[in-house]
Amino acid sequence: MQRLLSGEVRFKGFTDEWKNTTLNEVIKEKTVKNKNNKINLVLSVTNKDGFVIQNEFFGKTIASKDLSNYKIVDKWDFAYNPARVNVGSISMLENFDVCIVSPMYVVFSINHEIIYKYFLKYWIQSHNFNGYIKSLSAGSVRSILSFDAMSTMKIKVPSLEEQKKIAGLLSAIDDEIENFKKQLELRKQQKKGLMQRLLTGEVRI
Repeated sequence: MQRLLSGEVRFKGFTDEWKNTTLNEVIKEKTVKNKNNKINLVLSVTNKDGFVIQNEFFGKTIASKDLSNYKIVDKWDFAYNPARVNVGSISMLENFDVCIVSPMYVVFSINHEIIYKYFLKYWIQSHNFNGYIKSLSAGSVRSILSFDAMSTMKIKVPSLEEQKKIAGLLSAIDDEIENFKKQLELRKQQKKGLMQRLLTGEVRI
């Protein structure tokens, strides 16, 4: 992933030079509030599962009763907790058309004419992005990454066609990894069931 996202490894047929730019050229902060409490789907961003339904994840209601100050996130927007982005609490909204998040979150959209959403999603998971977080975050107790600071991050961007090719390959690998995880979990369950039967003498060798 690191080599693909940096242009060190490229697909055949792509020879155009990558454009050196900064994130402020491809992302824009959104601060649209949930006026009149029109939206009641409150999500949080976790470092493991991305966007999650807040009530289900925490097992209780932690949002305010008045949701009018919460920020609206539309599908394909990104959001992150400025105090937890250093542990990976940043994600793109994929599974819902719209939701709201805590006022403390930073929400931003992307320029789809310059950058492919999944290319940026994978770049945010890269060592390059994490290195920027360490150098740009501020705060004595907790590292805080403001949108302005994030906007200064440098990124190399190939053509949209090449971005989609890169993201497609990484997505296919993710699917394969998920498949292996499911197979591993199934084998663990099979082992557990067999172990019980062997240790009780129900099944003998």
